[in-house]
Amino acid sequence: MEHETDGRIGAASAVMRLLYQTIVVKKELSQKAKLSIYRSIHIPTLTCGHVLWQSRCTSSIMKAFVVLCALMGSSLASGQGASCSSGVCGCCLMTKQLERMDQFFQMSYDHMTEELTAAKTAINDIRASRTSFSAVLSNPTQNCNNQVVSATATRVKYNMVKVNMGNNYNSTTGEFTAPRKGVYSFALTLYNLGPYKSCATLMVNGIAKYALMERRTADTQDSASVSISLSLEAGDKVYVEEPANCVMCAHDNLYNTFTGYLMYTKD
Repeated sequence: MEHETDGRIGAASAVMRLLYQTIVVKKELSQKAKLSIYRSIHIPTLTCGHVLWQSRCTSSIMKAFVVLCALMGSSLASGQGASCSSGVCGCCLMTKQLERMDQFFQMSYDHMTEELTAAKTAINDIRASRTSFSAVLSNPTQNCNNQVVSATATRVKYNMVKVNMGNNYNSTTGEFTAPRKGVYSFALTLYNLGPYKSCATLMVNGIAKYALMERRTADTQDSASVSISLSLEAGDKVYVEEPANCVMCAHDNLYNTFTGYLMYTKD
């Protein structure tokens, strides 16, 4: 009895050492070191005649639980009664349950890892796709009263670029090119000082989406503005067109502006 008790104490001590090294210290043991610890544990023979050793167990913690279970000396039959005629022990069943739990937690961990990776990818994608621009029609040497009325529609080239995040606005052509599929916000401001009407049309791939018009009447100057959201595909061209028989002032106070930015992606 004393020898058996000493064996149980020694086994419990080895198990506690294994748990301490695995959980508390979190030390990465080599396979050889683990095997040495396992062999130092005296594994009792259960009443059903089977030595409690599960070679399938890959988890150190599971094996430790198995040994602790054996040290308690408890075993249960899989059927009714207390006999072990079926050869299945309660501790073995517990080990199988622990294996299932280990598989479940591993699957959960893998799933959460995949979700975290996807979230990080989405965030990085959003950061990389940020786009915003703001440009102004500027010509300090030309007074609005000296503007020439054009007989044909003319594309407006906002030449003074204030913001161009992503470099998707081209001041040479006056075009903004959508870098990706999504919903964009655009804003236009229109200013009129001369005797002629001022007009502007927001165009997408040559199709008019919104028109502004302002005519000076009793007062000396007028202005208009619009803000609009558009669903665009990657590569769509957005620009402002000045219709025929209209004038847009290139005022030195920077009254005429064209602004846009990506609100959210749709791909």
